[in-house]
Formats: sequence, structure tokens, C-alpha cells
Amino acid sequence: MGYDARVPPSERDPEVSRAFGRAVQIARVRRGLTRSRLAAQAGIPSPSTIGRIERGERDPILSQAVRLALALGLTPGQLMDAMQEERGRV
Repeated sequence: MGYDARVPPSERDPEVSRAFGRAVQIARVRRGLTRSRLAAQAGIPSPSTIGRIERGERDPILSQAVRLALALGLTPGQLMDAMQEERGRV
């Protein structure tokens, strides 16, 4: 039996998910990237996954979050800082 890294819906924090997603979306738009281009650069299988992350419907696993940050030209810490800023606005 394999390990499932997805967070069960009952354990997710919707506020954090929305703030992270908004930070990704803002950074993506600022860099002029489409969801398709970001997905390709971050090694995420589908642009629809990027959309779900941006809407706060899906939490990426750690390796995906790191790849997203790097594809957005940010360090993981900078992306987390942006999430914290958005969290104050959500």
C-alpha cells in the first residue's frame, strides 16, 4: 500500500489554501504566464490543477509548491511570504 500525500478535506485550512492559491495566481499573472505554461515549467501534469490550486480547491504537496515557486521566479520562502500577505487579505 502506497503513501497518499493528499490532505483529507477535513484537515485542510480553506483560508490558507485560498491565500496560497491567490499568491500563486498573482505571481503567475505578474510574470505573464498562462496556467498551461506554469504547469509545464513546474512539472505539474495539468493546467486545470493550477486552476484548482489558484482557487484554493487543492493543496499542492511540498515538492509541487517548491517547483511552483521556482517556476514563478521566486524562492519557496518568497512564495510563503506572499501567501502570508494574502492571508491577511482573505
